[in-house]
Amino acid sequence: MKHPSTFLIFLLSLSGLLSCNSPEAISTGPADGRVAGTWRLVERRFLKDSLYTVKIDTIVQTRDTSYLTVKRYAATPAQTLTFASDGTLSASGSEMSYYFPMHSFRVDTSYPDSLFMNFYITSNRATTFSRQQLQFRNDTMLFVPSSDAYSKFLKVR
Repeated sequence: MKHPSTFLIFLLSLSGLLSCNSPEAISTGPADGRVAGTWRLVERRFLKDSLYTVKIDTIVQTRDTSYLTVKRYAATPAQTLTFASDGTLSASGSEMSYYFPMHSFRVDTSYPDSLFMNFYITSNRATTFSRQQLQFRNDTMLFVPSSDAYSKFLKVR
């Protein structure tokens, strides 16, 4: 063997790669009965960013025209979130991409006057959560990430 040190480095690198495994999903416990099931996105209110440039002679001014807009979603193609009874979450549909990296959830009842949903995401072996206010109205669930925005879901099953 001409290069034993190169072979040794290769073996050490290979063993390091083989010992790597993906982080396990955190256990959030059983799901809240009000949330468990599949929910379809029916409406979303969000801030739409719009930017345009005005050129007056040699001066360029950029103007922000952000505004709130409401988007309603048809039943097909379905945009859904499924909250399993074991605390895991799955999302489907092109408009649900925000929720794709989140695999666990928990209803946070620590505040007496409001509910929050904690969505857990694991990245670089660290787990953190994103919190959104949660409201229920009959068979409708609302996530309210800010005072002006919301996502409205209808219970499917």
